[in-house]
Amino acid sequence: MPDFCPVCGSKVERPEGEAVHRCTGLACPAQIKEHLAHFASKGAMDIDGLGSKFLEQMVDKGIIRDQADLYGLKKKIS
Repeated sequence: MPDFCPVCGSKVERPEGEAVHRCTGLACPAQIKEHLAHFASKGAMDIDGLGSKFLEQMVDKGIIRDQADLYGLKKKIS
C-alpha cells in the first residue's frame, strides 16, 4: 500500500479497526469524483444521465467541485 495518494499526494492511512486504507486529502479529485458518483447514483439522488465519465470530465475541467455545484448547472443551448 502506498504511503501517499497517487492522485493528490496526501497521506494514506488505515483507520484502526478498518480493513481499507484511505486518502486523507479532503480536496482529492479521486475522492470528489467518487462522492459525486455516489450522490448521482440510483441508490441516492437517481440523477438520469449523470454518469461517472461525465462527472469526471466536469471535475477535471473545474465545472463542479461538490454536490452543491450540481444545482447551479445550466443547460447550454447551441
